[in-house]
Amino acid sequence: MTSAFSPVAACKTAQRAAEIFARRLRERNIGVLPKGFRVVFDIICGLNADEFTIAGNGDGVLITSGGLLGLIHAAGFFLRGTAFFENTAEPCRWRGTQKPKCPVRGVYFASHFHNFYHAAPIDEIGRYIEDLALWGFNYIKAIFPMIDIISEDDPEREAQISRLNQIFGIVHSLGMKAATTLVVNSGYIQFPREYRFTPHRDPTGRRGNSGNMMCPSIPGANKLIMRYNRDLLEGLRANMPDMVITWPYDEGGCACKRCYPWGGNGFIRISKQLFRLARVVNPDVVRCVSTWCFDTPYEGEWVALAASLEEEKWCDCILADAHEDFPRYPLDNPSPGGLPVINFPEISMWGLSPWGGWGATALPERYTRLWGQASRILAGGFAYSEGIYEDINKAVVSQLYWHGEADWRETLRQYARYELGLGDTAGFIELINLFETTQSTVAEQGYCDTAFSDRAFDIARELDAALPSWAQKAWRWRIVYLRALLDARRYRLAAEKYKKDWKRADWKKLLKDDVMVQEAFREMIGLFHCMEKDAGDPYHGRVRPLCI
Repeated sequence: MTSAFSPVAACKTAQRAAEIFARRLRERNIGVLPKGFRVVFDIICGLNADEFTIAGNGDGVLITSGGLLGLIHAAGFFLRGTAFFENTAEPCRWRGTQKPKCPVRGVYFASHFHNFYHAAPIDEIGRYIEDLALWGFNYIKAIFPMIDIISEDDPEREAQISRLNQIFGIVHSLGMKAATTLVVNSGYIQFPREYRFTPHRDPTGRRGNSGNMMCPSIPGANKLIMRYNRDLLEGLRANMPDMVITWPYDEGGCACKRCYPWGGNGFIRISKQLFRLARVVNPDVVRCVSTWCFDTPYEGEWVALAASLEEEKWCDCILADAHEDFPRYPLDNPSPGGLPVINFPEISMWGLSPWGGWGATALPERYTRLWGQASRILAGGFAYSEGIYEDINKAVVSQLYWHGEADWRETLRQYARYELGLGDTAGFIELINLFETTQSTVAEQGYCDTAFSDRAFDIARELDAALPSWAQKAWRWRIVYLRALLDARRYRLAAEKYKKDWKRADWKKLLKDDVMVQEAFREMIGLFHCMEKDAGDPYHGRVRPLCI
């Protein structure tokens, strides 16, 4: 047991890792002193940039890696293995070498709709990127929110390009890699209406026809789309993305005769154009083609992609996933072009609306199960994130990417110890399991037994009383506590009014007079940097709590 650590950088490159480590200790009321438990960070030859070793070093430890990011990964591993209490800690006892299973371990910041990634101060974004690096992520993807910008003359355009540069600058400063999406047929809000797309079939409601969509087969529209993307990449020259991704649906797609079937025709044609453009600006950029919502319904899109890549290797990897179970084609067939496949777990939206509007979203069993469907063919992926409220899901995904297989209960134990300072983690695991049980049951059956949500709130109150003072105030705990409070109150009211048919529930109306609920909503609006209801973004309601 110790009340202080002494982080030391043995070389200049290691200094950032030692600083991040020290900052996390201070935030947990642990001293950083010259005579504390000594933790030395050093770069050595012979290890990969994201591989690390933790070895005994006298009365302390020596942490080594082939690069800065590996040292940050190691710092996170050591911190998660350390038991934190009110003003003391038991240092991690694990010794050995760790190497990630998957080469692509990313989070996609869906930086739009004035959500957290779109609106939070850049210092908060930078701090959160550090946290993700500590959990083992090595890629951050962020987008230019063209869907929310009026025109090329809108001052917000330059502001958002500047913001992307700042985000990618932070990413690169940590040794991580940056990725972004190139728009295949999107425009600004005031795009020329003569270029308007033809909506595609969407019988499952998954592909979506939202956004400012143009037909890229119209020559003028095609020229405009290429210019939009060229201008974006030129604007990011200071912090060039290491990977660019083209995206077929949601948003995207056109069903005119020249584009249809979109995923097997127009989308492939435009993706090739965009990748050629990207390679002109950055010859080393990784080109990734997404197959999101391919063949939903079946239109021969996967088969067409495979045939195209057999003729020409015009991209470097394939992103595949779906809202529910993993697509069958890449599981039952060789990867098109023999290319690596990465996934895109949707950790933000499933089963709850507004996204993040009820506090923490945690579905660890779900994402472990979905990973297991395809892990044998995957080289990692990008977790789809609309904000910080699904931080627990990110932790679960991070360990799947790192280890290949990981017990979500062990990830929750590490999360509870490190992020919340809990010595006894059983109550926290039960609480998160109850969140998943009630959310899944309501999503699939339309109601749940309120005894589960009542039990969850009881546990949350017990944990709140037991937490160290630094954890009680931390946003990670507050959103967990608020989720338990909101579920307990809204589910009981729904059971009284709607019996077992909660799909009819008008949650905003039902909760408008509940003072505790409204206070919880207000707290989350502050944490997530939400806008006020009349702020003008038609999509913001998707990510904003239902505060009156």
